[in-house]
Amino acid sequence: PMMTHNLAALAQGVWTPRRWHLVVLVRRVELVAGEITAQVVDPTGEAVAVVHRRVPKAWPHATTEGAVLLLTNVRALPSLSGPSASVGQPVAGERPRLLVMEQSLGRCFASGDVGAQESAALLAEARASLSA
Repeated sequence: PMMTHNLAALAQGVWTPRRWHLVVLVRRVELVAGEITAQVVDPTGEAVAVVHRRVPKAWPHATTEGAVLLLTNVRALPSLSGPSASVGQPVAGERPRLLVMEQSLGRCFASGDVGAQESAALLAEARASLSA
């Protein structure tokens, strides 16, 4: 699923209504006038996520920079600038927006969730699976 469900694929078809399954890293979080927005990234690209106000209550670390989110059935939204002249294509330079609701957040991983030894073991396991 990660080959077809990633931020690069999302950017290609942002105007097509669809739900996505993504694993993203929270790079930056902003709170402006009570609205939480986050810049999220994966190895293929980046997007802006609008986080519903109930998410931090259910997942306190979800709006922490450096957290990794497992998003299931997350909704992609077109930019506020509207569709481009060619329907189905994103506006040049525009990043997709995700609507992160409490029910679309499957899991949140924060830096304090694992200790140093467990982290080293997971890293070694990941490296071994990538080199195989």
